[in-house]
Amino acid sequence: MAAAAGSGGGGSTKPRWLIAGGMGMVGRNLVKYLLDNNLASDIRVADKKLPFIAFLSADHKAAMEHEMVEAVMCDVADDEFADKIFAEPRTGGTFDYVVNCAAETDLAKGDAFLARTVEAARKMAAGAVRIGARKFVHLSTASVYESSSKSVGEAGKVAPWTNVAAASLRAEEAVRTTAGLPWVILRPAIVYGPGDVTGLMPR
Repeated sequence: MAAAAGSGGGGSTKPRWLIAGGMGMVGRNLVKYLLDNNLASDIRVADKKLPFIAFLSADHKAAMEHEMVEAVMCDVADDEFADKIFAEPRTGGTFDYVVNCAAETDLAKGDAFLARTVEAARKMAAGAVRIGARKFVHLSTASVYESSSKSVGEAGKVAPWTNVAAASLRAEEAVRTTAGLPWVILRPAIVYGPGDVTGLMPR
């Protein structure tokens, strides 16, 4: 993705990015990375949280306050926010890349609540098709794979370990079955770094 250039609309040579769940640990680091490496002409962050209640570090706070970044408070799993999320970027044209980091990750929650992960994926994927995005990147988890003592590739058997992983797998299916969507699904095994409050970093 870093090599992308020549996006349409407005004559910009750097792509425009729409990041759902952008206040989360992965999203905030992606925003900072795009800015630090001059890889974007416009970034919209769609999240249920606004920056001032997202416990951002100084670096991430500065990234969210950058003139190139627009923070939009909304629930991407809710139909009523679709127009707001996918509205034309401030620089004109449309978003080249749509990245979905939005997911519910509370293991204590039931299936009805975790279904919001699936709805978020479905609505973001449909919106990406509607605006003609060049690529849709969906963040999932390697916990969808069946437990194995041997290394497995992308075609490895899936058997989600937790209810959160099961919801993630259903979200993947919603992405894969969206007609006309140029998708990429990422299944990281471990995610940690600045902004991680529940995994390895605080320990």
